[in-house]
Amino acid sequence: MYNAQPETANTEGISLHELIKALQKAHQLVVYRGLLQDHVVKSYLCLLEALISYPPAVPTINNAYHDFVHNLIMKETPGKWPDAWQRYLVSAILADENPFSRQAEHVSFQEISPNLIEAARHDLACLQQMFQTSSRSIRKVAIERMSREMENCDSISLLSWEAMSSGQDSPVDSMVLFNSDHWENDIEAVAAYYRAHGTGIFQRFHAFRWEKRGDEGCLTGISRPDAVNPGELIGLQRQREALETNTRYFLAGLPASHVLLYGPRGTGKTTMVKSLLNAYSDRGLRIIELPKQHLSDLPAIFNLLCNRALRFIIFVDDLSFEDYEVDYKVLKTVLEGGIERRPDNVLIYATSNRRHIVKEMFSDRAAEEMHGGDSVQEKLSLADRFGMTITFPYPSERSYLEIVRGLAARYHIDLSDDELVKRALQWEKSHSGPSGRTARQFVDHLVAEAGLKRGKQK
Repeated sequence: MYNAQPETANTEGISLHELIKALQKAHQLVVYRGLLQDHVVKSYLCLLEALISYPPAVPTINNAYHDFVHNLIMKETPGKWPDAWQRYLVSAILADENPFSRQAEHVSFQEISPNLIEAARHDLACLQQMFQTSSRSIRKVAIERMSREMENCDSISLLSWEAMSSGQDSPVDSMVLFNSDHWENDIEAVAAYYRAHGTGIFQRFHAFRWEKRGDEGCLTGISRPDAVNPGELIGLQRQREALETNTRYFLAGLPASHVLLYGPRGTGKTTMVKSLLNAYSDRGLRIIELPKQHLSDLPAIFNLLCNRALRFIIFVDDLSFEDYEVDYKVLKTVLEGGIERRPDNVLIYATSNRRHIVKEMFSDRAAEEMHGGDSVQEKLSLADRFGMTITFPYPSERSYLEIVRGLAARYHIDLSDDELVKRALQWEKSHSGPSGRTARQFVDHLVAEAGLKRGKQK
């Protein structure tokens, strides 16, 4: 029970009674109750408790208000909706992982449990009450409550956080919740959002890294993935078309293959895989980078990803094994041969500088082992388990210069062709030879050189 004065109403139309109601509704959450553990939401509730307490305690209100603003700034959500708190709350709702959002992601709305739908409807109505207490209205109430207890009202200054809109597009900007009068009636639209964008960490990030913390493995979201523009893959049209075709089959739910991208270093294998994120993340593609030393965690990763509507590529970069390493056997079993079925929404894409991945020694062919040929075949069979192998040839000088010219044009490098070719050839001789990576490094150097020159001219 709260000792509050419900008669007060401010010019924004929010009364203490409505703040009490918002606080009560928050504690009635069932399906979305996990939101109460969110730092921003917790500080919001603490602020409401401070505002409705009677008599008002100025230091408590002041501290609760600025603590909330701090937490909101630390978790700022980009978007065009002008109110930072309302934008954050909708983002948190759409990213929340709970029984309703998980079912909505995996099955059609008609297949979701009716009881679960009703519980979610109830929670959306509660959350809308919290949404209606906007940034401006709460700040107005805080100033009014503090003014009554202070003789010099001019000394009251509370930071406004309403203007924290970035002006950038955000996945939540087009959601019906922002302009809806009855959130509980929008339950099907919310379910459709989960179906299209996923939930939890998979809704917030498009790229991930598998990491070990002690004996436990976990996914870490990558907030700034190196999503390469496919247009920068010059001279690799055949390879790009093969990989993208397989990926489109995968995204459409059609049979698709695990892919081994093989070729010398610097030929664009890794770059091509990263470019898929830029091209297909809006169609439900997610990429998980898996270090080679954690291949034994593949079964655990499969368990984590199954029953998700999104599609996942597990990316293993620079895959190769020395002759004494045996982790390749785990990968062989996962690719083909294990008793456990691989989830339909997961593929493995790997890059390697070795065609046969596992280092083969001449001693493997010696007659020391009665069936030495079996050892050789076991090592060679790993590459065969990939349904598709895409070969990246080492660039010739001609193809190297083609890449240089293409990148130079993309970045508007102001050099004559003769000068560009001359410097490009000088660069590759003093670096790693003609390759896509060398071309990229050379053009990056030219971009930096031009930028420094422009800076000196100012």
